[in-house]
Amino acid sequence: MAHQSPTRSNRLHAGASQIDITPQTDIHLAGAVGSFRPAQYVYDPLYARALVLKNGEKKICFVSLDLTIITEEWTAKIRQAVAEECGLASEAVMVHVTQTHSAPSLGHFMFDESFQGTPPEMEWLRGGDPRYFDFAFERIVEAIKRADSSLRPVQLRVGSGVEGRVAFNRRAIMNDDRVRMPGSKWQDPLGPSYIRYMEGPIDPEVGVMCFQTDSV
Repeated sequence: MAHQSPTRSNRLHAGASQIDITPQTDIHLAGAVGSFRPAQYVYDPLYARALVLKNGEKKICFVSLDLTIITEEWTAKIRQAVAEECGLASEAVMVHVTQTHSAPSLGHFMFDESFQGTPPEMEWLRGGDPRYFDFAFERIVEAIKRADSSLRPVQLRVGSGVEGRVAFNRRAIMNDDRVRMPGSKWQDPLGPSYIRYMEGPIDPEVGVMCFQTDSV
């Protein structure tokens, strides 16, 4: 059977972009619940990274955010804005956060948005910092728009490797039959004596996906 090469119109297209979403130095960082943590300095910048894929008339978008949390409300706002400005279906926009604990959140996550019992000077108790919300939202949408406008024909390459230090099982069975999350530092030189065994294995496989343009 003869194989027909894909035409330019029905080939896979990809576009990518990243925009800095690092907050100013007095914005509350959301990684410690119940504590006020204003940002003091920048160790590494935070980014919104967007990938848009198109095949034929269908488009999807993946956006990864260096944030602690994003609420359902702000996720819906991003999807709506992208649907209006880029023509993607709102359900085709997948929003992901890295859950770094050294970043703000996008939205309040400790209390319902309608809760009005927090005094202005204690707004951080709600989890987010309203001064950051619109700044991050506008840059996230801009990252997706730039990715969408940079679509070009690509070939998809995939691969994988093994790296067992990427993750660890967060469920340890203790000597007293309780289940706890193990810490990262042990006092015992040969490991924790109070852990009977880990609840299960980890998956050490790390997948890699690459989009290669014709010019490469």
